[in-house]
Amino acid sequence: MINSYGGQDIPAQIRRRDEALRDIYWPMKKTLSGIENLSLTLAEYEDLSGNVPNRERVPWWTFSQLYTLVVTHTVNLTEQMTLSLMSLPALRKLCLTIQTYSVDSTLFDSFLPSPMATPRSGGFPSLHSLEISASLEDLSIFFSTTGTIQSLTRLAFFETPDTRPPEDDPAAALTAIASALGPALDQLDFFLTRDFRSLPLSAGLVLDALRVGAAQSLPVSAFQLAGCALGDADLHRLVAPAPLFPALVTATFQHSRDDNSHDRSRPPPGFHHPTVATVHAVSRALPQLDDLQLPSLDPAGLRFAHPGVASSEGASPALAPTGLHTLRLAALEAAADVDVAPLAAALVAAFPHLIAQKLPLSHNRGPGDRLQDLVACVTALQQGK
Repeated sequence: MINSYGGQDIPAQIRRRDEALRDIYWPMKKTLSGIENLSLTLAEYEDLSGNVPNRERVPWWTFSQLYTLVVTHTVNLTEQMTLSLMSLPALRKLCLTIQTYSVDSTLFDSFLPSPMATPRSGGFPSLHSLEISASLEDLSIFFSTTGTIQSLTRLAFFETPDTRPPEDDPAAALTAIASALGPALDQLDFFLTRDFRSLPLSAGLVLDALRVGAAQSLPVSAFQLAGCALGDADLHRLVAPAPLFPALVTATFQHSRDDNSHDRSRPPPGFHHPTVATVHAVSRALPQLDDLQLPSLDPAGLRFAHPGVASSEGASPALAPTGLHTLRLAALEAAADVDVAPLAAALVAAFPHLIAQKLPLSHNRGPGDRLQDLVACVTALQQGK
């Protein structure tokens, strides 16, 4: 691990340490360039608006033997730095927090790899896992440089607030991101933030943008989407007009980044949580789906809501059983006088292999949460009581 310090208005002692570290780097270049696993942190003294070339103290993006690279501070990533990372032949895991700039650093130009990748050239020949914290716009800029990463099996994106005005069309950035997802992708995680939006993005918008951007259906088996509103119609977008992830095994939808907490915002008037019928339709369209997590269910919405699916109530035989074993809910908000038995009957009919004890995501009950009542009803029905 290398801890380096950057900034302009910092104590003289820290500034001298900066200079000493840079002086040490030059004679140690050959040794440092042979590092295979690197975790690097820039102390929080820097001003993010500072001069790009002067922020990084060692050119970690040029270390040609890197196998794993974790950079925990915010990086003013330039296209030149990205192209250098794309050229690293053995890099398998990359974790970055980026703030993209159009200005290229020249401070370490003499240490750039040769030959160096060109934009959208199929770089990152060995990269399997990519974790990036950035704004949607910055991530789309990053992928506009990399193009499709053919070897990538896992992408985890953690959205951070943008220093620029909020994007007018987040779907455009999401579509650009989807265009970079390759044929090896197995795990896709999106953790979006709601902090700077008056209303959260809808999960349907995200799913539609991924569908438009991807050249073909993606071989994803594990998908997670947090920070979006998930309505009944949004969930149906996962499989309509055709399954976005035909091989999906595990799907997680979270209203916030932590659905174990009970301080989630109430849904707006007219918002409809997913119905049992829609969950059933999704499960039928995704035969490998075994584990599904949702923020909630509509306690009264037992009727099929989408065209092309036969209308049915409760435990009708039209609910052909599916193989879903695990359904997790963050909450089931319903008035005390609402009977959850019909919902339990619909769940048992649609998902005969459902594990009742796994229904609650958390056993910390919030106000009006009827999840434990639902578990009791499902358990009783499964035991034939």
